[in-house]
Amino acid sequence: MTEDDPSVIQPGRDPTTFTGAAISPGVGMGPAWLVVDLLKAAPDPAAIARDQIAGEWSRILTSFEQTRRELEESALRIEEQFDAALAAIFRAHGMMLEGILSSGEIERELASLVGAEAAVRRVFRRLHERFMALKAPTLQQRADDVADLGRRVLRHLRGVDGSS
Repeated sequence: MTEDDPSVIQPGRDPTTFTGAAISPGVGMGPAWLVVDLLKAAPDPAAIARDQIAGEWSRILTSFEQTRRELEESALRIEEQFDAALAAIFRAHGMMLEGILSSGEIERELASLVGAEAAVRRVFRRLHERFMALKAPTLQQRADDVADLGRRVLRHLRGVDGSS
């Protein structure tokens, strides 16, 4: 998260009150991070200009590559510490990611003059909804995988380290 991120509450802005369950008595002070679901949280920003499409597409390709690398690093770590069968899950997610990128859906969203984050969010939300609509529980579980991949890509688009 960065200071420019509209979902981050900044000092000097109107006070915000959060409620929750106390785990110990007393007063808590200090910075607070509001964690939101990147697939659901942000409204689509204003339209982009046609000459910005190439730059937004480049950002998307970079974020997909970062996500793919992150998945492969996880697969290698799991393979080393546990076994190849578990690592295959991360590699399957990498193949899902490649399929989503090569589907052309994100490019079509960009052509409608929405920014990178909005294009990615729309496509991953749509895919999530499609999987949830399937009758087979095993296929519905893939909806969670799609949502996780979308969140990873969006974190990279925002410049947020996926390991945190």
